[in-house]
Amino acid sequence: SISSRTAIRLRAACLTMLYRKVIRVHSLGDKTIGELVNMFASDSQRLYQMVVFGPMIISGPVSMTLGILYILWLLSPWALLGMLVFILFYPIQYGMSRLVGRYQAKVVSMADKRICLTSEILSSIKLIKMYAWEKCFTKTLFDLRDKELQFLQVAMYFQSLTVSVASTVPIVTAIVMFLTHIGMGYDITPSQAFSAICFCMRQLSTVMIFTSE
Repeated sequence: SISSRTAIRLRAACLTMLYRKVIRVHSLGDKTIGELVNMFASDSQRLYQMVVFGPMIISGPVSMTLGILYILWLLSPWALLGMLVFILFYPIQYGMSRLVGRYQAKVVSMADKRICLTSEILSSIKLIKMYAWEKCFTKTLFDLRDKELQFLQVAMYFQSLTVSVASTVPIVTAIVMFLTHIGMGYDITPSQAFSAICFCMRQLSTVMIFTSE
């Protein structure tokens, strides 16, 4: 798509500009090696995602509004009760995303400390060898790595839980929609059912993008 190609080009251009800037400077100033690595890895990826998913800010609400009107025309007003599932899913998804973002920030912070310590060890390796400080620095480095892995593991747990819950939302929404529609005495055809399910699946991606951290 156009947004994907634009995101790839923008990310490549920013990385190229950053690389040329880094090789020209003599000192990083108040920036550390870890922060520099995060710029190349995490920040560039966030820039890519912003360009890819940015158009959803405009198209998402329009798509959902048109979809609700389509369901209203396709089934009955009672079928809109199924949309309550999506409404209830918003705060749950948002809370999970905030937790994932919080732990990912801790992962980045610990990775920055670990990279800085590794850089200091490599630059002072002769002094460390001379005073036999290998075990002390090794323990400190592994402790930082263990904390980083713990935060990363918790973040992945919450992210997996979010994906698991999200996969059930369209199914529950469709079930509630069909039960209320049929319960009020209306008939439903296979074409109507599959169209409603398609709408639920389409709106799930919009909800996850808008509530993501």
